[in-house]
Amino acid sequence: MMETGIFTTLESCHPPITVPAWMVMMSSKNPGRLGVYGFRHRKGFSYTEGWLTNSQTIREPRVWDILAKENKKVCLVGVPPTYPPIQVNGKLVSCFITPKDQENFTYPTELSKEIQSLVGKYIFDVKFRTDNRDEIIESLYEMTEKRFEVIKQMLAKEDWDYFMFVEIGVDRLHHMFWKYYDQEHPRYEPNNKYEKVIPEYYEFIDKKIGELLSIIDNDTYVLLVSDHGTASMKGALCINEWLIKEGYLVLKKYPESVMEIEKCDIDWEKTTAWGWGGYYARIFFNVKGREAQGRIQQSEFQKVRDELKQKIMSIQGPNGEKFDNKAFYPDDLYGEAIGSKPDMMVYFDNLYWRSAGTIGHNALYLSENDTGPDDSVHWMDGVFLLYNKTKAKCTTKLERLSIYDVAPTILDIMDIPVPKDMEGKVSDDVSNWVHGRKNNAFVLWMTGLPCSGKTTIARKLQEYVPNLALLDGDELREWLSPKDFSREGRDEHNRKVAYLAKLLVKHNVPVAVSLISPFRENRDAARNIIGNGNFLETYVKCPLDACETRDVKGMYKKARNNEIKNFTGIQDPYEEPLKPDLVIHTDKESLDDSVSHVLTILKSMNLMKS
Repeated sequence: MMETGIFTTLESCHPPITVPAWMVMMSSKNPGRLGVYGFRHRKGFSYTEGWLTNSQTIREPRVWDILAKENKKVCLVGVPPTYPPIQVNGKLVSCFITPKDQENFTYPTELSKEIQSLVGKYIFDVKFRTDNRDEIIESLYEMTEKRFEVIKQMLAKEDWDYFMFVEIGVDRLHHMFWKYYDQEHPRYEPNNKYEKVIPEYYEFIDKKIGELLSIIDNDTYVLLVSDHGTASMKGALCINEWLIKEGYLVLKKYPESVMEIEKCDIDWEKTTAWGWGGYYARIFFNVKGREAQGRIQQSEFQKVRDELKQKIMSIQGPNGEKFDNKAFYPDDLYGEAIGSKPDMMVYFDNLYWRSAGTIGHNALYLSENDTGPDDSVHWMDGVFLLYNKTKAKCTTKLERLSIYDVAPTILDIMDIPVPKDMEGKVSDDVSNWVHGRKNNAFVLWMTGLPCSGKTTIARKLQEYVPNLALLDGDELREWLSPKDFSREGRDEHNRKVAYLAKLLVKHNVPVAVSLISPFRENRDAARNIIGNGNFLETYVKCPLDACETRDVKGMYKKARNNEIKNFTGIQDPYEEPLKPDLVIHTDKESLDDSVSHVLTILKSMNLMKS
């Protein structure tokens, strides 16, 4: 799929948690608009009561709701949260939040019996927070085998317009085996018993996906996405222990053993704030007129919250190491935040450290999760991969996409208008690839010694190439990177020009870049930024003595007299391209011949009309 498909990094939402992330993906609405901030939520302004997210929580239309209005048939398997089963224009198998022994887990209801007759007892999830890793491995394979068997049968049995499934096994695999796989994990042990568990399961999943690909027809697009990425869990910071230490949370009696905050004896009249644990911390404040035993005056709430935020931002690691902490206010983060929102959301060390909400550790830092074994944390970077059996590989380098872009992309593939209130966008590159629209824009990256003729050729080309934009390195330097001719400064200037060229090409504007870009590393970086399919490294070749002869500004003379420093060709080297796409010998051919040479190449590549 990667060899012939189109793929990039998919950035998750804040917070990058399974619930709400899948619903953010399918609705293209942020968690604040959905009113979902995790699996568990606070009930009203209660100190101890909560409620769990389920299928009835989501009020915004999802992709399959929009498709139903177009009379498109859909099939959903394991998409969280879809329990209790919801009515769809097709069929649905609920997700991992389904109770273990639930008999009715589908829409329509009779589908449950069909599934059980096919695979026996259907498995929604595995018991994954346990030290018995061998049992987890066995359960993972059994669950995944059954799920794919159901998917294959449902996929082959009917014609669907839209088919979606989520395999939760990959998530459970990471949480339980990441420390055995990632050599950078703080608790990694070389040559351990479970070192190959993750790659072997990956191969198993890859094979199963291959079986599905053999069923689908040539018109089907396959989109492989993740709701979040994964990374090594460095430890857990005990948020409530820290709040106790700082005087924000006051206990009547410190517990003799570790227990959840809801079970602790808290003096609420003296408490200012408390927190919840998880992959991120949720902080709640005790506000008068809002909470039953509120302590903070409403007029002081913002001030107290800002003060606590500043203290949280300065929290360090157990050995005094700097943490990259991040703190958000939901209303600022989302624009609007409905439902049972926290007053503050905190990522400790940018998610590397979990938040431990339990109390009784007599410590601020834990090396393990406080609610059961867990080796990994959630990460913002996931995966986006789009594939079609008949499509040629897209040569354009695809920019990072957002989880909000998935729903609009699905609708665009299916030629259905994207609702205006969706927050994501349709990537032009993805849409062009899907619908066969070719972007003929290109970048002539013209490199060579100073005074070799780069800008002269580019200006002449503008007479023949419609809408050709000229990015002259010397002119751009005045406002992009003034006066910095160090190696680092040149590298940065090179990157800035490349990004500017990429933006123009993205909007179908052809570009000629006139830039010395003396180092091969510079030009390779530009090609990587712009994308190989649009980039033509054009070597404007001219001997040094001929360049000096042409120099009407006297720059070479000043460089030889050390009046100009870091001048390419004199003090600094110029690395000739090893395999340029095009070579122009300006010392041997006229300007018209050089331009004709370039035009011939562009026409042969169908980048210009003959």
